[in-house]
Amino acid sequence: MIKNTFFAALGTLSLIGGNLASEPTPALKERLEKIDAMMSQALKTFQIPGMAVGVVVDGKVIFMKGYGVRSFSDPSPVTENTLFAIGSCSKAFTTFALGQLVDEGFLAWDDPVIKYLPEFRLQDVHATHHLTIRDLVTHRSGLPRHDLAWYNSKFSRQEILNRLQHLEPTCDLREKFQYNNFMYGVAGLVMEKVSGNTWEEFVDDRIFKPLGMTRSNFSVDVSQQAEDFASPHTEKNEQIHVIPFRNLSNIGPAGSINSSVKDMVKWVKMQLAEGDLDGKPLIRKETLKDMHRVHMPVHDPIFEDIFGYGLGWFTGLHEGHYIVAHGGGIDGFISEVTLYPKERLGVVILTNSDSHGFFPMMAAYGIGDLLLGKENDSWLSKVEEKENQMKERMKKSGGSEEATSEFNLLRPLDQYAGDFEHPGYGVIQIDLKDGALIASHNDIRYWVSHTGYDYFNLSMESREEAKIGGSFVSNRSGDISELHVSFEPKLAPIVFKRKASNELIVAAYLKNFIGVFEGPLFPMEIALNGSHLIAIVPGTPSCVMKPEKRNRFSIKEVPDCAMEFVVGADGKASELRLQQAGQSFSLIVKN
Repeated sequence: MIKNTFFAALGTLSLIGGNLASEPTPALKERLEKIDAMMSQALKTFQIPGMAVGVVVDGKVIFMKGYGVRSFSDPSPVTENTLFAIGSCSKAFTTFALGQLVDEGFLAWDDPVIKYLPEFRLQDVHATHHLTIRDLVTHRSGLPRHDLAWYNSKFSRQEILNRLQHLEPTCDLREKFQYNNFMYGVAGLVMEKVSGNTWEEFVDDRIFKPLGMTRSNFSVDVSQQAEDFASPHTEKNEQIHVIPFRNLSNIGPAGSINSSVKDMVKWVKMQLAEGDLDGKPLIRKETLKDMHRVHMPVHDPIFEDIFGYGLGWFTGLHEGHYIVAHGGGIDGFISEVTLYPKERLGVVILTNSDSHGFFPMMAAYGIGDLLLGKENDSWLSKVEEKENQMKERMKKSGGSEEATSEFNLLRPLDQYAGDFEHPGYGVIQIDLKDGALIASHNDIRYWVSHTGYDYFNLSMESREEAKIGGSFVSNRSGDISELHVSFEPKLAPIVFKRKASNELIVAAYLKNFIGVFEGPLFPMEIALNGSHLIAIVPGTPSCVMKPEKRNRFSIKEVPDCAMEFVVGADGKASELRLQQAGQSFSLIVKN
């Protein structure tokens, strides 16, 4: 029974297929009409192409409707079966599946991750050995988001796991809440190791199928093969445009599920029924309650109703009511699932636009307020208020300056071109095209605009207003050797080191430098070891030589050492010029 007196006065509703089978009470009918009017008006106010809304009360679907169109390029109407990407609302499915494995004794929330994934490594050695499965899914690993290290990449889940050790933390394990999608990817790998099934297979078999979520899937590629799916949209130059789908399969447990409102209300009904499905529990009641309680405090003035994070759910207090909620956002889609567990009320909102990210959350609050007896239209104005707060935050964290005239450019633009690599983020390719620099990272293009000296801004091609600060750094010879990019605002810029061009690492080229070079202080042998040269001085360990440009190398183990060869007409080295610690001397090849 619903404890709230307003709902008790409404009486019991009998529903068939989500439609009212009997005339609702006048009070409820009036509120449902207001919800319909609210959503219709919001669609126009926020220029949202399409959305679907579902409301569950006391185990019954009292409202379910599609609004607008699936796509501006194909204006078919949104229905209760239209598929939307639900983004991070997927996280609750991942934790629910983990909870099922906990119930069955296959793992425990406080088991260390390394118990199941021995290859798991973080930069922090203590965190590597002590981070638990509970830590994974409550965002307290010590790592900030680092999203651009995986976003749109072709790295497999295993490759992403291997790259974690190269990503810098901002705090100690469990010190504070820092939202992190990587950790949910790791959670999926734990599930795979324990169950013998992929994350997709397990969720489909243990959640989708029992609930009858027959249209839900794990890939936007699969969605686009369906008859009824929504296309992603965004706002650019004050116009709404259809944009490409973003495939999130490599980080799937964090956010790759696609679903319809008809499927999602089944998920909500089960959550509000404390894990029960028609008298059969899908999970222990105590385990589900554990997911809905606070495990990590959250302090964010923009999200004023939220005070904690559970296991795959945010927790909070809205107008005196305890709420459990999660939003989901990815290119072109924003979604929201909000539960009022004590009142057994749940709201699902799915949209195919990412231009008003706070709309689904605030709309869910507006619907909850209305059904709980509080008529309040302030949620509409709060959408704009919170968007402005977020814009101000992004301005402060960005720290990039507007482009200046090019008279401060220190070198020709072609000297900035090349490939720059970070072991966690992969490769950024800088190309000079039609007199301008273009950057590419994980197949995402950025415009590179000069701001002064060796400083630049990177602007994502699809988000020109969002600027990322960057700078090029030169070595002791004045050549560009590093690219520093502020991909993670909570940390110092990420350092990408310049890669040698392919022609400088082939064996045929490197063989030209093999030999013994004699000098006034010591002899040095240059030898080929596999795919790289090594320098050997008698009585000292060998050092790896790194090609910087033609005939020029640095020493991996001795950063302040530079080596340059003098070559003859035949391309063979005849002399080695060594610079180190302010000294320069020559070694001649021994014939």
